Amino acid sequence: MYGFAPNFSYKELTATNTGFKNEATGNNLARLRSLSHKLQYIRNIVGKPLYINSAYRDRLVNSAVGGSRTSFHCIGCAADVSIMNLDKDEQDKLEKAIYSSYPREFIKYDTFYHIAYDFSRLGNQGAIMTYEEEIPNSFPPLKSPTGKIDF
Repeated sequence: MYGFAPNFSYKELTATNTGFKNEATGNNLARLRSLSHKLQYIRNIVGKPLYINSAYRDRLVNSAVGGSRTSFHCIGCAADVSIMNLDKDEQDKLEKAIYSSYPREFIKYDTFYHIAYDFSRLGNQGAIMTYEEEIPNSFPPLKSPTGKIDF
């Protein structure tokens, strides 16, 4: 579906337990497809399934989980990959695979790795853009039901 990599589906990369609908469209969907191929590259090197804790998050989902307002997750460019199923040697192999995929961000946590990419060439109408230029269009002001901005 949508040209995703063989081992990473749209459904898996947009899964959430927040109760909010979480759908990637437009440029976010294009970047999410690119993310799936980066993850496939890493999986192929590791030789084991990668378990995704979180990938795409729309603004409401991201807010509900306490994510940063400028998170790469919100534009389809980041995934949190569980390392709970990997031993130390497999984690080392995973780290080397991640580094070889040229991430923009790579953060190690106790139970998962956060990986983000800069797919700036997939910006609006194919224009080359920086992450900062994408932010204003990706995050318009958000109002809660009470009228409070950016909850």
